[in-house]
Amino acid sequence: MNTFNKVTFCFFGIVSFLIPLLFFLFGSNFFSATKIFILLLVTIGVFGLWAAKNFLMRGLIVSRFNFELPLSGFFIVVLAGILLLPSPGAYTDAILGKGGIILLSLIFFVGAYHAARAEDVLAATRGLAGTVWVLGILSILSYLNLVNRVAPTWIFSGSEFVRGENACYLAAFFSVAVILFGAQIAMRKKGKVIAALGVAGAGAGLIFLAISLMMPGNQPVFMPFSAGWAIVIEIFKNFRRLILGTSFNQFGIYSSFFRPQELNVDKYIFTNFSEISNGILEILGATGIAGFFLFCVMLIKLGKSVLSSPPSQARVFALPLAAVVLTFFFLPLSPALIFMFFFLLFLTAVELREEKAKGYGSQKLRLIPATDGFLSFQTMQSESASSQLAPLIFCVVAGLTFLVFLWSALYSLIGEVHYFQMARAYAANQGNRAYEEANLAVGASKNRDGFYVALSQINFQLALTLNSQKKLTDKNRQDIAILINQAVAVATRATELNPDRAANFENLGNLYQQIMGAEASAKNLGAAAFIRAVNLDPRNPALRIRFAQFLIAAKEYNNALAQLNQALVLKSDYANAYYNAGLAYRGLNQKDNAENAYNLALKFVKKGSGDEMAIKQEIENLAKIDGEMQEESTESAKLDKESKISEPKEQPKLDNMKKELLDIAPTPGVQGEATGAGKVN
Repeated sequence: MNTFNKVTFCFFGIVSFLIPLLFFLFGSNFFSATKIFILLLVTIGVFGLWAAKNFLMRGLIVSRFNFELPLSGFFIVVLAGILLLPSPGAYTDAILGKGGIILLSLIFFVGAYHAARAEDVLAATRGLAGTVWVLGILSILSYLNLVNRVAPTWIFSGSEFVRGENACYLAAFFSVAVILFGAQIAMRKKGKVIAALGVAGAGAGLIFLAISLMMPGNQPVFMPFSAGWAIVIEIFKNFRRLILGTSFNQFGIYSSFFRPQELNVDKYIFTNFSEISNGILEILGATGIAGFFLFCVMLIKLGKSVLSSPPSQARVFALPLAAVVLTFFFLPLSPALIFMFFFLLFLTAVELREEKAKGYGSQKLRLIPATDGFLSFQTMQSESASSQLAPLIFCVVAGLTFLVFLWSALYSLIGEVHYFQMARAYAANQGNRAYEEANLAVGASKNRDGFYVALSQINFQLALTLNSQKKLTDKNRQDIAILINQAVAVATRATELNPDRAANFENLGNLYQQIMGAEASAKNLGAAAFIRAVNLDPRNPALRIRFAQFLIAAKEYNNALAQLNQALVLKSDYANAYYNAGLAYRGLNQKDNAENAYNLALKFVKKGSGDEMAIKQEIENLAKIDGEMQEESTESAKLDKESKISEPKEQPKLDNMKKELLDIAPTPGVQGEATGAGKVN
């Protein structure tokens, strides 16, 4: 048993040291399935320790904690929200994203609570002290631009380490660490040296991260609380979503559909928000009022237990837990923040159990044969047999859950390894290898629509590369046709896997735009894809400009102007909308209107910039055109009167969408990069 206790002591120390490092340092290179797989292995480890403990104790050690009912209810709500998602892509996103992290963190909490002792809590705090020191030193080196001399850039980027959102999460982690170790100095007899070192490391890291965040350009872009709240209110107008929420990793879809007007400013316009402004709002939006209520009940019951306990070790964790909950109000949820919360929850619950707080404790049971032939449990303090099949059922269900998680996470992990290799090959201009790795990624993770989008883009880039050769053979032409067909097929598959993601349809529309000259049906199919994208993200002016660019390429100038006017209703100072309007008017041979649109675009671009030069060049090109340009037709003149590009103060009045486009047969669609505010192309 002594050897076992040493093993658990080392295990919890190593886990508390490594997991925060993995979640913080490798956030950009560790994909969602990688985090899930790591946490899954750790969770299996704690249940293995619990099983070994039961074997050595010749019984079944069952512990209880004061908030087990709301915690179990919260688990059920999160799981139900994931299972009710409408498409394979959405389900995969949730189970491999924050929804899966929460489910596994809850299971980890139960296993760790049953397996750990008070000494293991001390080991965990020592591991956290080590983590704090590593992160603190790296934050200092990053601030001094020296970190990549210590760690290679392919592992993680020193510049990303102290920039933006990641720096905010690190600052929150250091703040919690300062409170935790400071409380230990004041209240614990053991580990004072470790606690002092933890405070010093956390303090140094916090100072340098704070300095870094104050530097220009390092501030992260988070959705304003008011915008997140407005979106949640719109989501809750549906009764089922009011009760169970939208599930995790789905807020990006609803933030697009219910995008408030205030987000169409330069700071936010090109940001695709995948989460709500802060953790509390995200829990509310993702789990509905049922999950939010259970989460609050859990916190209240835990808080009561801590505050009612005598002044002892348990109160050490009260302030850090409060600090983590407070960070939910200021930061969106992240895997690191989720794990930090449940890890501190586990440490606090173990301390409360060890000091025999009310509502916490362990019961030792042993398996005995029941008279009816089934196994039952008997307490070691009593000889009367009581049939308690619930723990056995729980073990079976937990085992099956682990197998499902392990199977799906393993294949997704393989897919992400290939996806990472594809990205490296693509960056190194190794097209064939990128193509092979992208195919392997899709083959391993068949429900990840993002992988299909990447594969479609690589297919098309390879086709463009082949087509750029001076002399094309019949084999080249055949390969180009195959690559283009594959690009369209896998892009279409992405829209089928996740039909609620506007980016998938935008990607498909972009592909059809590229092949419009060679494929007669591409015009209608591409327009249908963009219509679907716009319907999914109706308040995004950048997407409407992309649609307008497609329509200009298709010589549908009237419809392009309708979309550009819609973009200007959404963002009245959008230089790119005026610029593309100039291109559309030029296509209609309306020289005066084109020149007027270009001049309006000049008002909203930076003086002396490349954008200004491009616009002036277009104006010069207009001046070179022979002055015999005629207004095209009565219909064009009518369009000019109805949808003429106006000054920003005169909000253009438009129909929702031109009727000509509504007659196009609906088809799946695409994702592409939107052009920047004030940029022209």
